[in-house]
Amino acid sequence: MSKKTSLEKEIDWLRTVITLTTAAVFGIFAWVAHNYKTADQMEMVVAALLFFLFLISITMTNKKVYKNLKELEELED
Repeated sequence: MSKKTSLEKEIDWLRTVITLTTAAVFGIFAWVAHNYKTADQMEMVVAALLFFLFLISITMTNKKVYKNLKELEELED
C-alpha cells in the first residue's frame, strides 16, 4: 500500500473516531441535562471528567488529522 493510500485510510479512520467521540460528548451532555436534579455529586464529577476527557481526545485527534493532511499534501506536490 502506498504512503498516500495509507494516509488517506488513516484520515478516514480518525474522522470516524472524531464522529464517535463527538456522539459520546453529546450523550454525556444529554445525560447531565436529563439527570442534573437526581444525580449525586460523584456521578456529576465523573460525567464532567469524561466530558473534558472526550473533548481533549477530539482535539488531539483533530490535530493528528491536520498533520496527516499536511503530509498528504506534501506527497502530492
